[in-house]
Amino acid sequence: MRSHAWRGRTTVAIAAAMLLATGGCGSFQFPPTSSDPGARLLTASACDRSPAPEDASTLIVLDWDGGVSPLVAGRDLSAFDVGLLNIAGPVPQVADLDSTFKQAVLARVQENLCDLDPMDVAVAIGDGDTAVDATVVLITGDLPPDGSKHIGQSDYDACNANPDDAALIWGGAIATRVGSATYDQWINAIANTTTHEIGHTLGFFHPTADTFGRPLPIPADEIMQANVTVSSLLSPQRFIVEQDTCPSNPAASYRLIDSSALQAQ
Repeated sequence: MRSHAWRGRTTVAIAAAMLLATGGCGSFQFPPTSSDPGARLLTASACDRSPAPEDASTLIVLDWDGGVSPLVAGRDLSAFDVGLLNIAGPVPQVADLDSTFKQAVLARVQENLCDLDPMDVAVAIGDGDTAVDATVVLITGDLPPDGSKHIGQSDYDACNANPDDAALIWGGAIATRVGSATYDQWINAIANTTTHEIGHTLGFFHPTADTFGRPLPIPADEIMQANVTVSSLLSPQRFIVEQDTCPSNPAASYRLIDSSALQAQ
């Protein structure tokens, strides 16, 4: 397994077909939350296909509280605070904007993952230090080291073979790159980056002409694109290009669903 940064290129060469899926998994709504004090997880219900954390084959834990990541040796990363963001226009009138924002990002990430089949992935907010056999996504307010322009990085795990992958979202880099945006655009920016890195831990690679072995048009709203513009980052993105995420066993690959077909079932 290797660390994979959003701005680089994968070296996996796989032939696959492109499927343009339409629709979403229901429009985004701020969901009710429930807490499990034993697991210290907060979950959202933006995707009605998402399993409960205890039932999921893969549990993704979003850790907003800083700490140490295996992707950055010897560095204690700061927590993420929504006050880092320059929010243009109105913001929700809530008692705890920081918590509300993080729950909205959680729900948006779940909605993005809702296009996957099988839908065996659950996402929750929790403490990465206590998450056992879970992929931990540490979302920090820091900038990446050495002036890097990466906004996220992660393990690349073909076939989603390991239950305890790691990902890192450089919130400070996103804030610097974007500058000013609306509240909902900031949700998109953090959720898109987070979903992109989760995608790598599930076996998704950057769809490019090199990885597919042929010219390939990449839609601006493809969430696994190698390079992303600020405009695309601030807009809804999703999985669009069909991939074999498990080249050694294509039958075990994640596939993309058409949500309109799902709703007709």
